[in-house]
Amino acid sequence: MASDEYMRMLILYIHLNPVKHGFVSKREKWQWTSFNEFLHNQPDLLNRLFGNAETYISQHHAPQREFKEYQILESELT
Repeated sequence: MASDEYMRMLILYIHLNPVKHGFVSKREKWQWTSFNEFLHNQPDLLNRLFGNAETYISQHHAPQREFKEYQILESELT
């Protein structure tokens, strides 16, 4: 991985992908998400990449921002 910022963007991209494609309306409804794995079992990585759990959650949780943020991430990664 080139940088922590790139890793953070990949995590957000992957977690928001099912919303973009219309499989679910909210990220937390996707049954195969690794969101909770990071939140509960990877606190050191989560803190390094996002600063704290609240930031991690807020960057995933706002449904009105999800699609727009996904589009930005997609354009930066492709």
